[in-house]
Amino acid sequence: MTREQRKEIRELLRRLEELLEATAEEEATVEEEATAEEEVTEEEEATVEEEATEEELIYTITSYLRKWGISAHIKGYHYIREAVMLCLKEPDYLGSITKWLYPEIAQRYDTTPSRVERAIRHAIERAWNVGNIEELNEVFQYTIEPNKGKPTNAQFISVLVEEIRMK
Repeated sequence: MTREQRKEIRELLRRLEELLEATAEEEATVEEEATAEEEVTEEEEATVEEEATEEELIYTITSYLRKWGISAHIKGYHYIREAVMLCLKEPDYLGSITKWLYPEIAQRYDTTPSRVERAIRHAIERAWNVGNIEELNEVFQYTIEPNKGKPTNAQFISVLVEEIRMK
């Protein structure tokens, strides 16, 4: 073998090593991308499931409100639905309705906490005036203020949250 042939063989071996290294790097990159895509897919699936669950919750809350005689055209209807959603996600809201829950809803709807409180109270009054009083009394039997004949906002929201949790 001549000197030139040996030189060519060394050069070919060097190129072969470079190609093998490049192929290994490409495989690692492809593997990383595949792993990243799997992670994104799992996150997307979780988001879709969460959205489906949230839609189901909204449907359930809406069913209760309609069944109890609270119409969608009343602002309190939307505030109650939002309050229940928040309390289901973060139960601590039930312990400080006026301090945390009303302000949170007010911020989301660009209004004041006192207007939120009043609209919810109005929706509850409406339910007791035009709703199915027998069913309301059955559901709220031990939570109704004896001298008022209807639950407070906090009692109404708490009972609705518990009704949905029990389902």
